[in-house]
Amino acid sequence: MKKSIVLLSLLFAMLTLSSCGEKQKAKKLVKTFLTENLQDNRFGGAEFSRLDSTFFINDSVLSAMQTTAMNDKLFKRMKLDGKRGKSGKLMFIHVRYFLNADTIRQTFYMDENLERVISFKKD
Repeated sequence: MKKSIVLLSLLFAMLTLSSCGEKQKAKKLVKTFLTENLQDNRFGGAEFSRLDSTFFINDSVLSAMQTTAMNDKLFKRMKLDGKRGKSGKLMFIHVRYFLNADTIRQTFYMDENLERVISFKKD
């Protein structure tokens, strides 16, 4: 009985730590993306939601979202890579940041390994 409690406690701790690591990786990826792609990269006060995943964004929705994102005047001309990986899973995180006197709210979609931003949308 004691072994199973200890084992469950260790498993819970490992899951908690790994999800914190993934969120930190996603935050760093989004901050880097914003710094490299915003017309005025002097944004501040970035706040992030919890990291989550979805399988429910189909290719046509993703393509439309990418087209809208690439034409967003806040950003430099960029190309978004639409490859989502073998599983089709996208990771996403909601971000709120300040740019000049404006509050910007966006959702960023990333590949399942949190290596690149696939697209984003205004909230």
